[in-house]
Amino acid sequence: MQLIDRVGRRPLLLISLAGMALSLGVLGAAFSLPQFKDVLGWVSICSLMAYVGSFAVGLGPVFWLILSEIYPLRIRGRAMSVGTAANWSANLLVALTFLTLTKVMGKPATFWLYGAVTVAAWFFAFFLVPETRGKTLEQIEAHMRSGKHPRGRCWRRIGSKPVSHAGLRNDRETMSGIACQFAAQIAHRDTQEVGSGSV
Repeated sequence: MQLIDRVGRRPLLLISLAGMALSLGVLGAAFSLPQFKDVLGWVSICSLMAYVGSFAVGLGPVFWLILSEIYPLRIRGRAMSVGTAANWSANLLVALTFLTLTKVMGKPATFWLYGAVTVAAWFFAFFLVPETRGKTLEQIEAHMRSGKHPRGRCWRRIGSKPVSHAGLRNDRETMSGIACQFAAQIAHRDTQEVGSGSV
């Protein structure tokens, strides 16, 4: 958790997915190229170790952390249940189809297929997954409710402290600025309400 809070969710997630895709590509190449025949065992072990290590440093913990942060409180329990069910259903699907895929497509193509899915996940994370480090749950919910892109520029302006109107003065004449200002007002109001309620 200290590493996640210090480095951030998105960087670890992107590094993790890149490492997983690279290790799967190397693993597929090891089964495909005759040059690796003599060292296939070592290449396979190293590739699998790199895959597991890459997963453990990012996608493994970051997935659950972001999943618990981006949903509003009133639906968080149900949304987490859906996300958990989808995650383990995908794991079950991989376990049930792996041997069939290796027989039909061959081992190299199977690992490359998994690598292609990982590359698609990297692009998904790069373009759509927001960085939630240093932001309160109220600020995250306010941004999501504003209807803006998950990684919109107003998202980067809503930090751990309430955003002032002066910080948004250059955007007031645009619809983007209005949406950002609205999100900041909601975050500021919710933070004040939470603070006053805890006193």
